[in-house]
Amino acid sequence: MTRDWLKIIKKRIEERNSGVFYSEKKYWVKFESLEEDRAIAWIQANKKSLRLFLKLDYNIYNDLNESPCTQNWGKSFPSVYKISSAEQINRAIELILESYFNDLNN
Repeated sequence: MTRDWLKIIKKRIEERNSGVFYSEKKYWVKFESLEEDRAIAWIQANKKSLRLFLKLDYNIYNDLNESPCTQNWGKSFPSVYKISSAEQINRAIELILESYFNDLNN
């Protein structure tokens, strides 16, 4: 289930923006800015859900939560968006792209 969601997210990001690079690790997916050569978002995959960590302030949208991470990770990726259904994929894509453009402008 979540593996299919990752494939959809990857495909749609590639269709909409060629400046974002996608790479997979065992339990993590990284979205990276090609211009800045750094991560703009991470996804942690579970069997039933995905957690999307973003370079966005968690206070700007009601559907974002504060990252549970501490130290440097929490500073770099202060917000998390939980994907627990296919209906949330479009929102996740919007947030990844916003994180990308926000990173370019800062």
